[in-house]
Amino acid sequence: YTQCLDRLERWAGDIPISQIPRKSILEFHETLYQQKPAFANAIGRMISIIFKFAYDKGIIAANIARELKLPKQAPRQTIWTIDEQEAFLKAANQVGYQSMVLAVLLGISTAQREGDILSLTWHQYDGVAIRLRQRKTKRWVSVPALPELKSELDKAKVANQAKAKEERCEYIVVCEGTKTKYRDDHFRHLFRKIANLAGLNHLQFRDLRRSAVV
Repeated sequence: YTQCLDRLERWAGDIPISQIPRKSILEFHETLYQQKPAFANAIGRMISIIFKFAYDKGIIAANIARELKLPKQAPRQTIWTIDEQEAFLKAANQVGYQSMVLAVLLGISTAQREGDILSLTWHQYDGVAIRLRQRKTKRWVSVPALPELKSELDKAKVANQAKAKEERCEYIVVCEGTKTKYRDDHFRHLFRKIANLAGLNHLQFRDLRRSAVV
């Protein structure tokens, strides 16, 4: 949502929503679709939400963004192989980002979303399982820590507890640079950098969720 809103803000600037014609919306979506189809459709859905909100609040007299026809895309089916997982973990270790090792192991072991993984705190891990409330579904889940993940979690927990009290962090996945929780954009940028270094340009972090289920 934040990425979509930022992109829309750059596109529309200071133009009042009541002065944006439907033709401009369609042309904007079509141009963006040629470059990034999935992102363009996400933008289209966000435009619909914004215009519906403006119409419901009486800011505009008509919802000109109603029923935007967004091209359907085949669902993404990419799966991480064991070799690809090992290649990423090796690359992350080579550049000194143990936090990315932990993040990927959490992703492939728990099948949770990126945002939920980055928000995990140590009190949610009891040495056996991870318990969290999913931000999207609002449901509580408890996921057992598989052996490889448990080993990394236990090492990270010991290392965190060994730090001076003021240097400890409540979050499990901690950015080596800031010593605290990752910003979403920073995490994605670093993940892409390491994935490309490992020759995994075609993989995304979100693919770990599907891979865990498979």
